[in-house]
Amino acid sequence: ANVGRRMFDDVDDLISCVLEACVHTILFVRAIYPAEIFERKKLFNVPIRTSRHPGLSDYISKAVSGARHWMNQVRSFGLLERFVVVIYDASHCAIERFVFDVAIPLGMNTQQQDEEVDRDFKSFFLKLNVVDAMVADLPKGCTFAVLLYTKDDAQAVSDDWT
Repeated sequence: ANVGRRMFDDVDDLISCVLEACVHTILFVRAIYPAEIFERKKLFNVPIRTSRHPGLSDYISKAVSGARHWMNQVRSFGLLERFVVVIYDASHCAIERFVFDVAIPLGMNTQQQDEEVDRDFKSFFLKLNVVDAMVADLPKGCTFAVLLYTKDDAQAVSDDWT
């Protein structure tokens, strides 16, 4: 099944889907988990991999749900600034960071903008899928975490997604 921009009800759905796909793709491409636990799907006509492991998929989904909460806090601004996937070595030292600056674009509802969004995300995912060829192999025993960076005036919320 292929998913493109027109499958989303709103911008938050689109951004949430993209962030979730980014985490899965990073974990696959950087071999944090065995390739066997990932299945092939398509997003914006680009092959991606998503985890089939229920615990891992649930963690990623809840992390993105937490991010979506911050995106929704102030409709015109949003309180989420960055969504970060951090890869740690076996001694829990951060060795890689994938930082996504989150900006909620306004007015993404014309056909021309839909096509532009599809093209941009397609290009992005193609690049993300080959990041492994551009960086050194990771050591054995790496783990990861998803971090959310909010604006200074954000109020703390429940961390039940961790």
